Amino acid sequence: MQAKCWIKLPDTKTKSTSRGLIGTVIVLFFAVLCCLSLLVILLQQIRDLRSELAKVHKQLHVFSKRTSVNLEDDSVEHEQEVEDLSENLKNSYNAKSQIKEQLTGLNEKIYDLRSISRKRRDVRSCGKDSTFIPWIVASRKGEALKKISNKIVVRENGYYTVYSQVLYYDNCMAMGHVVQRRKANVVGNERPVLTLFRCIQNMPNSSPSNTCFTAGIVNLDQGDELELLLPSRPNANISMEKDSTFFGAIQLL
Repeated sequence: MQAKCWIKLPDTKTKSTSRGLIGTVIVLFFAVLCCLSLLVILLQQIRDLRSELAKVHKQLHVFSKRTSVNLEDDSVEHEQEVEDLSENLKNSYNAKSQIKEQLTGLNEKIYDLRSISRKRRDVRSCGKDSTFIPWIVASRKGEALKKISNKIVVRENGYYTVYSQVLYYDNCMAMGHVVQRRKANVVGNERPVLTLFRCIQNMPNSSPSNTCFTAGIVNLDQGDELELLLPSRPNANISMEKDSTFFGAIQLL
């Protein structure tokens, strides 16, 4: 038989376990020491806070006694201050009312001056006659509409979108135009001329320049005539550029 040799190794597991226990005990000991030191510091801070609170209470007690004694002496001075303040408020209110009255008078004078200037502008260029614009056909499709003597003549019954715009360069206070319909067939007491749309625009005081645009849908009959005119403006100053002043209609149904 072959001989067997057994060698016994040291118990390293037991030694490592004992070392771990010792390290844990040391850590716990230091942790307990830290907690105790923190507790001592907190107790000391609490004592200091209590002493400071006691001092504050004493100071408040002394202050309350002093204020109770001085209130009677200061009451007369306080009443005098209140009277002075009320008097100052009355004076400031009177001054504000006077300034307001002056501003109101000034505004009335400015309004009167503006009204006078506008009246002068109106007298210069406004009259009773009307101005008709000489139109040039820029675009036309179909046979439903036709231009005759600065008027649009309807050749087919139906609904139409009528639009117009005028660019004014006039010094009148207000400028405007109307789009009229001259009916081909008048029944009973109907008026032969109807105003379809009105357009009025205020003109600025300096450098007068303003546009006025209007549009809408109307039902027109064959033979009706559409025209644009500027009532009570015989010498109106307007732009004749095609992108500024135009007049037209589009058949819908």
